[in-house]
Formats: sequence, C-alpha cells, structure tokens
Amino acid sequence: MIKIFKGEMTKAEREQLPSFLLGKDLFREVEAYVRENRVPDETCFSVVDQRGKILFCVVYLEDLIAGIKRKDLSDYDDRLRHNREELDFTLIDQYQKFVFLEVDAYSVAAARLILECRPEKTVVFGDRRARYFMAGKRVKYLRFPHDAGQYMQKTEDWMRGSGSSGLADRVRAFAGWKILGRLKEKGTCCVVKADRRNHPDEGECVYNSQNVMYSLLWKKNERSLGEKNADKKIIILDYPCDDEGLGSIAKCAFAHIMWMTKSGYIPVMNLAAYPNQYLNREGENMWEYFFEPVSAVSAADAYESRHVTLAVENDMSWCDFHINPYQRNYMKTFANAEKFRQTVRINRETKNHIEEKMPRELREGKRVLGIVARGTDFRKSAAIKTNKTWRQDVVEIDPFIKACEHYKEKHRYDYIFLATEDQEFFDKFQAYFGEELLSVSQNRVSYDYDNKEFKPVKELLASEDGKKLGRDYLSVVWSLTECKALLYNVECGAVRLAWWWKQDKYEIFQCIGSGWKGEVDE
Repeated sequence: MIKIFKGEMTKAEREQLPSFLLGKDLFREVEAYVRENRVPDETCFSVVDQRGKILFCVVYLEDLIAGIKRKDLSDYDDRLRHNREELDFTLIDQYQKFVFLEVDAYSVAAARLILECRPEKTVVFGDRRARYFMAGKRVKYLRFPHDAGQYMQKTEDWMRGSGSSGLADRVRAFAGWKILGRLKEKGTCCVVKADRRNHPDEGECVYNSQNVMYSLLWKKNERSLGEKNADKKIIILDYPCDDEGLGSIAKCAFAHIMWMTKSGYIPVMNLAAYPNQYLNREGENMWEYFFEPVSAVSAADAYESRHVTLAVENDMSWCDFHINPYQRNYMKTFANAEKFRQTVRINRETKNHIEEKMPRELREGKRVLGIVARGTDFRKSAAIKTNKTWRQDVVEIDPFIKACEHYKEKHRYDYIFLATEDQEFFDKFQAYFGEELLSVSQNRVSYDYDNKEFKPVKELLASEDGKKLGRDYLSVVWSLTECKALLYNVECGAVRLAWWWKQDKYEIFQCIGSGWKGEVDE
C-alpha cells in the first residue's frame, strides 16, 4: 500500500528520494515501480509538480496483518476497475456519508468507487491533499490546516488506554470520541489511517482503509466441484492455523462461521491439509478431533458440491479479524457467549476424555476458585527478549498467588483449580496451597528465559500426539467452566473459552494486574 508520508524529513532528504510526477494515477505508478524493483518496506518517494517542486512524500508499506504478509489486496486497482460484479458492497451500503481522514491508495480508490457506483452518497476527506487525486469528483473537505488524522490518533490512543496523559490531549481525545458517537447516529462511516494494528471499535462506524478495501474484495474465486447441494453456497474454511493455540483457532473460526452464515453461506470446517500444532496426519480434519461439525453439510459432501468457495484460494486466514470488518462483531472478547456455545460444540470423544480427567471435586459441585496462570513466553524475562512491552506488565507469580489466597479466604472457596503450562508456577502453587490445589494432568514445561534464547510456548509444549495435546487442554478449560469464580493473569485463549462455554456467570471474573498490592477492586 502507498500512503502520504507523515513523518519528519529534511528538505535535503526529500530531494534525495526517487521522485514521481503528480497525477491521478500516482499511486498506481508507484505500486508498479515497487513491484518491478522489489522495493523494501517503508521506502519513501517524493511527489513533484510539472516544475519539479516537491509537493509531499509518499511511503510504501507492506500489508502486514498480525505479522503476516498479505497479498490479497495487491490486485485491488484492477478488480475495482474491471470486476465490479464480484465486489461486495454490503459495508458501503450501510452508510450514507464517508469521512476519509487520511490519503492513501486504498482510501482514494474506495472514494472513487463510492462516487461512481453509489453517486447518492457523500464523500468527505480530512486531508486537503486528496484534491490532487479527486479532481472533478464531488468531494467535500474538512477545514483543518493539513489533515484530521492527527486528531483521530489522539482519540484512538486514549481509547486504547495509551498515549499522552496531558489535559489538552485528553480533552481532544474525549471530543473525538463524542464526535464518533454523533457520526454513527447520522449514518456516517469514519475511515481512519491504515496501519498494522486493530483500531479500537467505536459503535461499528470506524474502519481503516484496509478494512473498507477488504470488505469489497474478500471473495475472488468460486468453484464447482460436483453436483451436490446445487441450491447452496458453501464455503470451506481450510486455512493454515500457523502457531495458534486451540483457543485462538476456535475464536477465529467462530467469527468466520458467523460472518459466512449471515452472508448466506454454509460454512464447513476442514483443517486437514495445512500445518497446525494439533494435526496428527495430513488428511485428517483437525477440527473434528475436538468439535462437532458446524453445519449439516459434511466436509466430504462439500468437496462434491456445485457452488464452493475455498478459504485458502481466497486468501482467507485465521487472522482475518485484523482486517475483515464483517468479523468485528464476533471478535469482542466477552460477548456472543450463547452463539459461541451453539456453534463451537465439544464432540462426544472429547467429552469422554474431559470426564476422565476432571477432578472429582468439580463434578461434586464444591466451591472452587479457578485460576489461569499463564507463564512461559508471557514471563517478564521473555517479554524483554521479544520487546513485547505489554507483556512486561503481567503480574509476577508471588503477588498473583497472594491475590488468589485473598479471594479464596474472603469468599470461602474450598479449593483452587489451577490451569498453567508453566511447571515452576505449578510447583509454587502446589507448595502454597497443598491439598487444596486441584489440577488436570497435562504437559508442563520449565524454561530459563533469563539465560537462554527465546522459545515460544508451542515449541516447548510440542507433542507427537496433537489430538491428546488438544484434548488435555480442553479438559483444563472445561474444568474452569465448572469453577464458581475465575482469576487470571493474562487474557488468553483458556480464559476466553472458559467464559464463553460457562452456562452461568462467574461469581468473580477478574484479571489480577501487575499493580496488585493486597487491595483489590471488585
């Protein structure tokens, strides 16, 4: 993607950059140059007028979603121009007005498409440099000295709980948040800058330009594989799951399933051909190791059906929620529990495994406090090595144990059920709580991140029997659903799954932060 460069650069530095003559097809020309010359990420170019005067600079950014390079938008310009019958206008048709706060290749292309295909809609830009690309188009511009994106950035940072704590910035951020609420009421879509992180959700009226582009272009290919189910549109979710844990896989699959069902497709899970840490043999459907099929159409029948879309042929992946606007409603961490329970259902073989492993005290209905103590690659020493600053704020194990004792005694729980993959954490809990500690036998590991190179938990917990690995994990999660309350140090997959699958509410459901000193907010 090409976007206007907002960083600092001296005049001498700008003059040293490769230059392009300003024109309405500027972005297309720069993209062609990038492809032909294999230009590295974050390369800048200057844009000049007919007299050679530098007007502004643009920068090339690879589409990185969750750290994975995405190429599914690389042909966006050709498809918007020549394959409009295949576009999905569902998102576009939800709004009457579109306010683009930034100028980049995707925002300009989307604005042009809206004005050509939906001329009754209004397009507004918050950066007046958009006029270079929208000449002759019916476009309005906000009255800001340069662009409005900087103001939205303050609002986004404030909503994330980060950014400047100065009073002036907090006031601006709050004002931006209130404006977003008004925009939603008036049927306005606010399109913010395209970057490499999810922006905070505000009432389903804020997207970035990647979101808008993906909403239009997500579907590329449909195939006919046979004559079965001739009256049905089927989508086979067959993507690789990379290094993701079972909790993340289930969450992302749920979002895909709900979106596709709402769009009139019949989803079929078939995690059989591509690598994941649970697949024992290629050709086996890893999803059905653990869960029931998600529709009445079997995987075998899906591959003999007339109208079939394959996720891998349409560049879909488990991490689509970072870019796919249709999945946002279903990715909210603690929402949609009833729909999740109806969709992601444990199969009979896994239930039998769980029943054999679950502690007797949980089956008898004792008052048990559930604890999720995520360790290994979430330890502070591991976070420092990987420069993941947010992980450095995870509570240390000793104060976490003290917090667990505080809750156990205050609310009179009989036992603690501990879920952890970290052997040292387990040993410390065992020494502290003794016979009052319950657990499920599972693979646990110790690793010295202080003195050894970083290793992700997937490598540490690697197993030759992925089916058993996954079922042991689900035994832990299901045991957590039988607990009366749940404390955790990290909002991980086990925590989310336990919350979604639990039939009633937890008496206490709380993350213990790094600042816990003995006084707890309840």
